Amino acid sequence: MVWGVGLRRGVERFCPECGQVLVAGRARCGPCFRRVENERRMCTERAYYRRVCGVGFRPWWLYPEDYEGQGK
Repeated sequence: MVWGVGLRRGVERFCPECGQVLVAGRARCGPCFRRVENERRMCTERAYYRRVCGVGFRPWWLYPEDYEGQGK
């Protein structure tokens, strides 16, 4: 028990996206966390390149959906 906080031992928490049992102190499992962080980073980079280089600049590493089925 932590001072000031009543924590019950044995209560398992689960990842909200895939249902895997979580390690203490985590909100998501490792694979889901990495996927969400990559999506957030990609959105941030897209906004930066759109602002700096213009709307027509769509490189394959930021917009993979445009290049599905094509070679890089």
